[in-house]
Amino acid sequence: RKRTSDLKWMLQLEKEKYRSEAPAGIRHDGMDEANPVQWATALLGLPTETDNGFLKVTPWVTTSLVVACLILSALAFKNLPAAIEAFGYLASAPKSTQLFTSLSSFFVHGSWPHLLGNMYFLWVFGDNVEDHLGHLRYAVLLVLSTLMGSLVFGRFDPNSMTVPVIG
Repeated sequence: RKRTSDLKWMLQLEKEKYRSEAPAGIRHDGMDEANPVQWATALLGLPTETDNGFLKVTPWVTTSLVVACLILSALAFKNLPAAIEAFGYLASAPKSTQLFTSLSSFFVHGSWPHLLGNMYFLWVFGDNVEDHLGHLRYAVLLVLSTLMGSLVFGRFDPNSMTVPVIG
């Protein structure tokens, strides 16, 4: 029992030290205990943020991507087959359209669970990565990752010539 209280005490000291050494302008929401949403996501086995008040920058890129994906996917759901054909990446498509569809496929998802799952993970992890890398380097990382994902899919997946990839 003493070990547990010592560990809690040491963690509290580290937390206070981290807060006191934080550069000016870092947000802190003052939340020390998990809220119901954090408990629910943790019980579902999903990652959850516990101390997001320490971001140095506002996650504009992450927020913009989440909003864009929600809007564009919601519009695509009205006629999903046509949207997949127009915006999904297909390795057998003409080379002139592959760069566009490689990037556009990032924004279109196949269903609400697919969309909400991807946006949840983008929101949980993206803001921290953007905070660490900065806006520009984070945006470049996402573009390069999207392009690389399409390239790997097109090169190694046997279905890449007939099945477009989205999301």
